[in-house]
Amino acid sequence: MVEFSFYQLLTPAFSILLIFHAISRYSRSEQTFKELLVWTFVWSSMALVAIYPELFVSFAEKAGFRNGVFGIVFFCIILVFFIVFKLLLFIERLERKLADVVRHIALYELDQRKYNEEASEEIKDSLHHR
Repeated sequence: MVEFSFYQLLTPAFSILLIFHAISRYSRSEQTFKELLVWTFVWSSMALVAIYPELFVSFAEKAGFRNGVFGIVFFCIILVFFIVFKLLLFIERLERKLADVVRHIALYELDQRKYNEEASEEIKDSLHHR
């Protein structure tokens, strides 16, 4: 019989919970199908590595790492850089959208101010001509 450590039992359970959470978010249209696939892949991979760590160790050694730990650290660093990159792109997109909204509001308020000034001038003129 194969014995599993606490980590090997907890990680897949946690991964399944987070996959269901991703499915729930997708069903509520809070994330795209692509994001659902990415999160499902990430959490499934975590569960597989926890259950079968020898698979990742052999993959890491074939990729040129001295042992599996270096492979995991390298993969995590690459993943963190990728996430930071995606966050920066998202922030830049939000800044552009915010600038557009502020610009539209400012132009709308300017038009409203001009309209109010013209209307008040017309009212003043009509009162003076009586």
